[in-house]
Amino acid sequence: MATATKVSQLEARQERDRRRCAAAADFFIERHCLIEEPDGTAIPFTLWPFQRDVVTALEAGEPVIVLKARRLGLSWLVLCFALWLAIFNQGTRILVLCKTEGDATELLDRIRRTLERIRSDPASQHILSRLERPAKERDAVKTLDVGASTIRALVGTPAAARSETAGLVIADEFAFQSRADEIWRALTPTIDGGGRLAVVSTGNGPDIGGGTGAEFASQWNRAVSGESTLTPFFFSWDARPDRDEKWHKRTLAMLGDLERFKTEYPSKPADAFTSPDTDLVYDQTHLAAAVALGKQYDEGDAPSGPLWLGIDWGVNTHALLAYRTAGGGLYVFAEVFDNGRDLAVTTAAILRAIADTGQRAEYERFDAAEPVIHTEFRRQFKTATGYNPRWGSIPFNKYKELAVKYATYLMRRSHAQEPSAVLAISPTGCPELIRQMSRLERTSDGKVAKGDDHGADALLTLTAEPGEQFANVTVTD
Repeated sequence: MATATKVSQLEARQERDRRRCAAAADFFIERHCLIEEPDGTAIPFTLWPFQRDVVTALEAGEPVIVLKARRLGLSWLVLCFALWLAIFNQGTRILVLCKTEGDATELLDRIRRTLERIRSDPASQHILSRLERPAKERDAVKTLDVGASTIRALVGTPAAARSETAGLVIADEFAFQSRADEIWRALTPTIDGGGRLAVVSTGNGPDIGGGTGAEFASQWNRAVSGESTLTPFFFSWDARPDRDEKWHKRTLAMLGDLERFKTEYPSKPADAFTSPDTDLVYDQTHLAAAVALGKQYDEGDAPSGPLWLGIDWGVNTHALLAYRTAGGGLYVFAEVFDNGRDLAVTTAAILRAIADTGQRAEYERFDAAEPVIHTEFRRQFKTATGYNPRWGSIPFNKYKELAVKYATYLMRRSHAQEPSAVLAISPTGCPELIRQMSRLERTSDGKVAKGDDHGADALLTLTAEPGEQFANVTVTD
């Protein structure tokens, strides 16, 4: 009788505990979830106040977007919330979108390890007593069955985002997911249909310029301004109670780069969007400043003068129209590009763009690697207009890095709002150029990657000569 009574009392306590967990995700997480230290040690998940705020919002059904410093436990938090939702809302489908295949495997394994610890712990296993049987066997690498609920972890792509109707979608490090704008459009039905959404990321460049992190930055700005239904949360580097000024100084010294520290451990939201992925050629904040200045010129007080052409010839020819500005600056206001079209078609398009300015093209610079194409272009140009611009070939094997550095210098001055020696790029006239510059990367050996770069190379034909002059003056001084 005494034994039966004890069993009955234990079962009653377990049932009360199960009900409390079902009613409150934060209670479940703190009572039954273990998380892992970097060395793999499993420790109880004691929530900090800011983490509890996110759980409360998700539990209430609010779609959330989280801009965060690194190592704040937010990924563990949303994964444990996903497990809670799967256990206590049987039949729920949960989708975790990640930036790489390795990340997808690791995040799903975190949930799997957490579930296994609950299953093997006598003090926690009763939580799983009411799980239903899975409807069918699934791919264990990408999918975890939690009774009748399923959790899938996939690389973030538009197809993955459309793969199923989910009760919860987690977009982990969304600012680093390729084609994030398309992924976001694919997620819209989930948001509109009342599904929960947790977008969690550090920053990766501003919303201007079309870089990988632009969509996350755009959605963050829309949430903050009240233009969307997302609830925004920002957590700075010192949100963790164990981080103080000593930690700040030590970490900054280890990184050795203040701008990088601001991006990875921001103290305010603007810091998080200061710099993009370090593999990019151009600083996205500085590029955004050049685009903003271009927009200002487009709307009035634009510089004028002799018209310049900068052309990168090839299968995907790209031509830019520009004016030189004070102090060796440049205002690029129009572009012509093609995808393998006949040269006559490309030439006609360039001539139309020139005609739209009401001016003659006085100067032309081009990539020296394609002299045959350029000779034929000059012939067609003169036949149509009766003249040729004063041309010059730019050998990239000599000038490319110099031209990149000078373009970088001009954009940095645009960002500093200097009165001269700045770069301005029209957002309406040169969207393809801006897109390419925002994604241009360096290879592992430090060289500018080839490929989707014809507009960016066309710009370099225009920055090479002033870049050389600037370098010579700088050395002389």
